[in-house]
Amino acid sequence: RGCPFGAYFSSPASTLPAAEATGNMTLRPNSIVFSLIYDPAQKKATGVRIIDAETNETHEFFSKIIFLCASALGSTQILMNTVSDEYPDGLGSSSGELGHNLMDHHFRCGASGVYDGFHDKYYKGRRPGGVYIPRFRNVDKASERQDYVRGFGYQGSASRQNWMRNISEMSATMGPEAKEELMKPGPWRM
Repeated sequence: RGCPFGAYFSSPASTLPAAEATGNMTLRPNSIVFSLIYDPAQKKATGVRIIDAETNETHEFFSKIIFLCASALGSTQILMNTVSDEYPDGLGSSSGELGHNLMDHHFRCGASGVYDGFHDKYYKGRRPGGVYIPRFRNVDKASERQDYVRGFGYQGSASRQNWMRNISEMSATMGPEAKEELMKPGPWRM
């Protein structure tokens, strides 16, 4: 997935084309990173160990620089699988915190509503847009609360509902009426 216009960040629209442009990229599908390869002499990761999802064979790839961008849970799992004499519980586990206190983005949880108004308003273009209220609790002494030690932000967007509101499972409209209804933008949803 990814935005074909590159408006939203995604590997297919951003980092993969940039890597391919260097001429040094090999794209290897069906590869699952299992662990990093840690070199105790250099005290750094020097490669990745992968499992081929189709053959179950293990392969190793080496690089001067390793980026671990597998999300909160995936990156933690890979680090925990990277065991050595120095890190018997996983690379970066010397504090005992690796695998604890994880946080990832929630997906499709929250609240929404439909607004019956602005029927003559629409938006145009392909730009992503939305609202964002950054973290405002426990960021400094003035906002500090002893009874709530964390923080949160709010994120949202608004758009007109589209043709999916009229699919057959959700609408009794059929025939020319359905075609006419599909041509109209739906109500605003936030």
